Amino acid sequence: HVSDPVKTGQVLYAGACDGAWDLLYSYFDKDSIPTTAGKSFSIKLTADDWGAAPVPTSGTIATVDKETGKMTEMTAKTDNSGNAEVVMDNAGEFYLSANGKAESYGSPTSLAGALTKVTVGLDKTKITKAKAKGKKAVLKWKKVTGAKNYEIYRSNKKNGRYKKLKTVKKTSYTDKKVKKGKKYFYKVRAIDD
Repeated sequence: HVSDPVKTGQVLYAGACDGAWDLLYSYFDKDSIPTTAGKSFSIKLTADDWGAAPVPTSGTIATVDKETGKMTEMTAKTDNSGNAEVVMDNAGEFYLSANGKAESYGSPTSLAGALTKVTVGLDKTKITKAKAKGKKAVLKWKKVTGAKNYEIYRSNKKNGRYKKLKTVKKTSYTDKKVKKGKKYFYKVRAIDD
């Protein structure tokens, strides 16, 4: 029974039990996490047992589809202290929750977790080779985890205005519109679309 109206933007947690509680509210130590695709971040899972804080065990971390509520289990799992190292391979906005067990009043109890928002960006692209070949400039760079394409930009000045030349899927590009003896500066940006 909810006596106060819920306002737009508020989160409401509700549950029901028959006789004894068999489900504990759990949460991560961070509400939101900014990270980079392919890099790990640490997260800790805790459960609330009416003021006491039991240590979760057997915790499985999952991504949650915010529209449907469908949970997709990840390979990341918590250790016996509720700690986990998580790696997100794709850029975007994700929501994490957890399933698991905790000890409550001497009995194993299931966990139901709140959502933690994870915003995953892409790492900077590092050009590994830039070589002039007559009227061509050949660029190569390292693959960026989570990148689907790369945008190539060129300028006549290092700190000048860069013009977008092309979007490519590969980790190389040949600029065929250069003038022999002229200096050019390039930037490559990884994108996830």
